[in-house]
Order: sequence, then C-alpha cells, then structure tokens
Amino acid sequence: PRGAAAELAGQPRARPALPASPPRPPGIFELERLLYTGKTACNHADEVWPGLYLGDQYPLSFPPPAGRILVHCAVGVSRSATLVLAYLMIRHHMPLVEAIKTVKDHRGIIPNRGFLRQLVALDNPLTRDTGPVEVTFA
Repeated sequence: PRGAAAELAGQPRARPALPASPPRPPGIFELERLLYTGKTACNHADEVWPGLYLGDQYPLSFPPPAGRILVHCAVGVSRSATLVLAYLMIRHHMPLVEAIKTVKDHRGIIPNRGFLRQLVALDNPLTRDTGPVEVTFA
C-alpha cells in the first residue's frame, strides 16, 4: 500500500527530504523579548565594549581619556544604543542578537521598534555577506 493507505496499514510513509534553509532572522517581538530581560540599571556612562561607552546626557565629570569614545543621547537606551549596536555589527561583524547580548551585559538598552527594524534590515545583508550595505537612520 502507498500514501495514506500505507499509514493506515501501519507502514510509515516516505517523505522527501526538505532542503536546509538558513536560520530565520529574529523578528521585532523576539528582539524586544530579549531586550526586556537582563540588566536594567544604568550609570551615566557604561563601558559596553573596550574603550566604547554608552550613556545619557554628556556628563561633565566624564572627560573620556584619549582613545575612548562616549556615545550618548538624552536617556542612553535607544538612539545611542542603536548606533553602538550598528557599530558592533558593521565593524566587529557581530550578528544583531550577539551585539544586543554584548551591550546588555553592561547596560540596559531598549531601542524603539523603528530602530529595531533598521537594525534587522542591517543584520540581514551582513549575516548573508551580500556585499556593501548602505544604512540611513531616520
């Protein structure tokens, strides 16, 4: 017997092997779930990568020594975090999820959904190595 009749007769039906597909990139809601877990407390500036600090408004008590960079915005969790994530993805070849985990180990971040969409759009060509990527942040 073949097909459904074979299954009814107790014989397993042979199924064609599916081609392996590349891993699906994370969606916005999966990324938000990742972002809402872990560290939430922040200082005015936290070192999230060697020599790279992420913070809120530029603190007068923090003149960065030579060779160190402070990326800051009003709160230091969305706009500046998005730039730091993009930097890690482009310059250090990190997938988006790895970049998020790296930064979240040192500072709570929550890029807004629009920024997350842009980071996902950046992550797709970078992880597929399809050539140069042009990104504009609106």
